[in-house]
Amino acid sequence: MSKDKKASYIGTPRSQRSMLAERDLKISLQKVRASVVRTEEKVADLEGTVERLTEKVTTQGRVEFQNGFDRAITDLARIRGRIGPYKAEAARLEAAIQALQPSQGETDARHDCQHKFVNFADARLECDRRAAPLIAELRQILSERARLSGEMQRAAKSFDLEVLSDTLDTRRVESLLEVLPENILPESEAWSGSFFGNSKTEKTYVVVVDWLVLPETFADAGIHTFGDHVKLTEKVAHELLRRDRKETSSSDLLPPDLMTEEDFETQVAAAKVKGISVEAQVAEANLRFIYQAGQQTAREKHEAIWGVDNKTHPFGSMQPFNPAAE
Repeated sequence: MSKDKKASYIGTPRSQRSMLAERDLKISLQKVRASVVRTEEKVADLEGTVERLTEKVTTQGRVEFQNGFDRAITDLARIRGRIGPYKAEAARLEAAIQALQPSQGETDARHDCQHKFVNFADARLECDRRAAPLIAELRQILSERARLSGEMQRAAKSFDLEVLSDTLDTRRVESLLEVLPENILPESEAWSGSFFGNSKTEKTYVVVVDWLVLPETFADAGIHTFGDHVKLTEKVAHELLRRDRKETSSSDLLPPDLMTEEDFETQVAAAKVKGISVEAQVAEANLRFIYQAGQQTAREKHEAIWGVDNKTHPFGSMQPFNPAAE
């Protein structure tokens, strides 16, 4: 591999494990901060209650409010006491998130390890290039051997030699022919291009879920959020693009994780017309699809039992659902 080609192999600055850990910490931090806000709001409400009851008890001599005043004071102290632990937990989470950010030294060390990894991968690919013609030649030789074994079997019959099981020693070598790939190089080069982010055959898709975790590669940590563009083979993208996926534990439909760039741009344009966010537009489109798919399933079940032309048909004016039209 040339120096320029090596330079094009840019590894991820952080691992998927580190980024997932940060994601989980940030989710926890968001919940703790929300708890702080809610608790401070409760404290403000109780402080107002205490102030009002204090006035009634002291200035107006309304002794009957004393019990309520005492309860409000107790509740205020109890709820106010939660704020400190919440803020301490928020500080701990913030420190944990910060600790996951790599220093310059750690970044340089990771880059050095990645450089070694690239060299090993390049050397291995070169092995595949050298092996490919040798494997092809060996397959040709083994195929010729298998042909000759067949001729031996036919010749044996001509002079009444009984050939039982593996008498002619065919299985031992022909099993080797079965496991040898016909051509290892195309798949090796395709894997290298995909793993190192230099593939010319992958398509670009857009993530349309809050979080999408893909297998980690050298060039992509595999952690993506709504709106991110990812390059995938059609085979890998197929299941993530499906709009008729079902939950493993139920028959409920799952929305797709990806959209093509063209479909996403259509949703962006629709969102602008409606004056809503792209996230809301995509969610609306998915809900509409799921509803219509459910209606179509109900229609098909009804017609399977009662037929199409019965008078109680609840879908009389409904046109058959066409997913391609969505």
